[in-house]
Amino acid sequence: YELNGNYRLPQLEQSVSKVEQYLTEHKKEFEIRNIYSYFDERGNAQTNILLTEDDDAIRPASEIIDDIRKGLPKLAIG
Repeated sequence: YELNGNYRLPQLEQSVSKVEQYLTEHKKEFEIRNIYSYFDERGNAQTNILLTEDDDAIRPASEIIDDIRKGLPKLAIG
């Protein structure tokens, strides 16, 4: 996340949840195995996405990453 200021935990949680919801809704399309998010009171936030293993993947990871970026929800925090 590229945050544009300092935010309280509830604000971070709400924004991270929006991203997680978007990814979960498109889990099959994006060939996502797992989603891990982290945020803390110092304003750090990150979401890690594990894609299907290369041998089992239908689409190249680079294509999936581009599609994820294009569709990410706009967040008030960044």
